[in-house]
This record gives sequence, structure tokens and C-alpha cells, in this order.
Amino acid sequence: MLRLLRITFAIFACFYASFAHAGDPTITGTTINSANSAVTVTFSEDVFNTIGGSGDLQAADFVLSISGGSATIGATTPTSISKTSQTVWVLGFSTSGIANGSETIAVVPVLNSIYDAAADAAATSQSNNTAALNEKVVPIISGTTVNSANSQVTVTFAENVYNATGGSGNLEVGDFALSISGGVATIASATPTTISKTSQSVWVLGFSTSGVANGSETVAVVPIDDSIYDGTANEAATSQSNNTAALNEKVAPIISGATVNSANTEVTVTFAENVYNATGGSGDLEVGDFALSISGGAATIVAATPTSISKTSQSVWVLGFSTSGIANGSETIAVVPAASNSIYDAADNVAATSQSNNTATFNEKVLPTLTTVGIVSNNANTDGPWATTGDVITLTVVSSETIAEPVVTFRSGGVAIADTSIAYVNTTGNTWTAKYTAEASDTEGNVTFSVAFQDSSG
Repeated sequence: MLRLLRITFAIFACFYASFAHAGDPTITGTTINSANSAVTVTFSEDVFNTIGGSGDLQAADFVLSISGGSATIGATTPTSISKTSQTVWVLGFSTSGIANGSETIAVVPVLNSIYDAAADAAATSQSNNTAALNEKVVPIISGTTVNSANSQVTVTFAENVYNATGGSGNLEVGDFALSISGGVATIASATPTTISKTSQSVWVLGFSTSGVANGSETVAVVPIDDSIYDGTANEAATSQSNNTAALNEKVAPIISGATVNSANTEVTVTFAENVYNATGGSGDLEVGDFALSISGGAATIVAATPTSISKTSQSVWVLGFSTSGIANGSETIAVVPAASNSIYDAADNVAATSQSNNTATFNEKVLPTLTTVGIVSNNANTDGPWATTGDVITLTVVSSETIAEPVVTFRSGGVAIADTSIAYVNTTGNTWTAKYTAEASDTEGNVTFSVAFQDSSG
């Protein structure tokens, strides 16, 4: 009885040993290192390159493949292999392109290449043999905008960003550097003055400028080195695209010139740019958008509001007005926007009510008069003014103001003397003489004259 028991035990022991080595070696786990350069493969038991439980595995014992995402694998055979233990093997590999985290790398044994101690071969079909590559897309700025006041720049990243690795920490002003180029306005400091978070990917940076922006300025935003990270610890580069924005033009529309027509009834106002009655670059100007005033001289303006308005172009406007009194040329008319919200440029900048280059002088309208008029002859007869052949007849006129050369018409016996025979001389100041020498062909009778004259204003 005892002998039979021993035989039964021996048979059981033999069966147990056979059962323990009946399964093929399988991959129980696969992990990728943070650099996406090595995959660690863990087997369910010790594995070898040959039967008989000997020989370390080699790179050629594995086949690698990749699917999904954008990165590709350099070769299907690992570039290197190292042993952590007889069950854990580290395979090196290389990739092309930047992994976005959607890539899956798979590891399978080559047929009849990997064995356990019992000479069982690893199958070429495995489970637990895949792992995802780590996302390596660095955080980038996808958009930059400046607010209307040119006091804030909103920076949008393509993903959530943090001040530290591990997906933690809000960004700070010291994480950014600002610069400006072009135009006339300058930035006060390269470091933002404030920062606020709209979301983990959208950050609003405050800044200040000196000078009035003309819209040609470009502000640029870049991360400081080792300062901004995404959720997988990828660092934002200090060189960026989509990280610039133009400042808004803040030059207020100004009057560049004003002229008065010859009749003193219209003033033409020229702006340095196109102007409108409303924001948004719309609406023609109206009479109520202007205020007129006058100073000096004798004429006065009837109303501060123009009587009419017409558009020569979007920057040139003709304003009608009326006056009382006769202008002596010392009057100065001034044109200003009627209110601080009446005239705008295309960028919604409002024209100030205080202006330069907005005045013009009236044309002098006082009629000239002749204060002294006298006609004489050099004839020696003293009984009265007589003239005969060869005598010089002289007309002398003195005007109330400077006049151009007058036009004198002499008539002898009612017949006009030829103009070509008349000589004019501006003797002094406002005094003119007109002379002609009597000829035998002149008609006898009284010598009469008329004078046409005008002042320098016409």
C-alpha cells in the first residue's frame, strides 16, 4: 500500500512540472519613455534568444510598428536593446515628425526568436504590446490682438499653458517679453504691466506706450525661456509665429488748411484725412458739426453755424456763411468742430475742438475813391486853362488807398484821344498822373476825361 502511494505522488509531480511550462511567453506590459526614444517590454516570464534557457534577446528579435498621429517610426527593427532583467527589455527607436500623442507603437516578437526556459516560443500575435507616444507638440501662440485703447494685448495659445511643468501654475508677467517696431509710438517696458487669465489658453497682457500711434506700429509677444509649458511639460519656444498685432491708429483728425473765397461767402476746410459724421467711417459732415467765429477788422459774421455745407471730397468741405459790414481785410475767420463728438476719422478718432491751421483772412472789400482830381495844361496863357498844339495836358489823381495803374480816357471836343499817346506815372504813394501832348489833329473844344481804377483786391 505504501509503495502505490509513492508511485501516485511521482506521477502527480511529473504532471505538475509539465503544466508549469505549458504556456508560451507573453508580453504583459509596454511603456514608452518620456523622450519617445525607448519602449520597455515586460514578459510574463524569463525569455531567451535560444532554446535551452540561454542567450539574451537581440534587437532583431523584435518588430516595431506605429499607427495614428503624425510621427512615423524610423525603422521596424529597434535601434538598440538593453536588459533590465531577463523579463524586462528596453528597445531603442527613432521617429520622424513631432508626436501629437495619438501615435500607438506596437512591439511583436519575430517568429521563432524568443523562448522561455522550457523552449516555448513567443507568438507573433500579442496583447499588452502597445503604448502611446508622448505628445511633443510645443505650445505655440495661435493669435494676438490689441484692444482699441492700445493698452492690452490678448495672447491665445493653441493649448492650455502653465507657469511650471506638471500642468500647474498660472502665467505671470515675467513669463513674457514685449517689443514694438515701426510707427512713432514706443513701448514703455518689455515686461507687461499686468496679466489676467481669460482661460488657461488665453492671457491678457497690459502695457503702456509713449507717443501717439499712427497704426504702423507692430507689437510682438514672445515667451521668456523656460517659463511657459503645456500639460505634458513641453516648453514654449522663444521664437513664435502669430505673435504680433498692429496698434490702432490714434492720430486725431486735424484741419490742415482753411481758405476764404473772393466774395467772403465761403470757407473751404481741408482735413489731413477723411472725416465722417459718425463712428465706423460713415456719415457726411453737416453744418451743425462746425462752429465759426470772426475777429478783427470791421465785418462781423452773422451766425456761428454755417449756412450751408458741400463736400468736395471726404477730407475737403466748403462752408457757407454771411457777414455784416464791409470787410477791410483785417478780419480773421476761424473754423472748429462744434463739439468733441461731432467729427471722426475712419478709425473712430474724434476731432478736437481746438485746432491749428483753421483760420483764414477775409478779402478786403472797401471800395477805393479818388480824393483829389485835377487837370492842368502847361500853356502860358493865364486867362484860363487852355491848350494848343504841343502843350502837355496833365491829369493828377490821388486815391484813398493803393490802386493799380488807372485807365484814363481823354476827349477833345468830344472825340477820344488815342490811348497810346497817354503816359502814366505813379509819382508818389497813391498819386498817379496821366499826360498827353495836344496835336493839331485834336478836335477843338473842351478837354474832358474819365478815370477807371481799382485797388489791389480788384
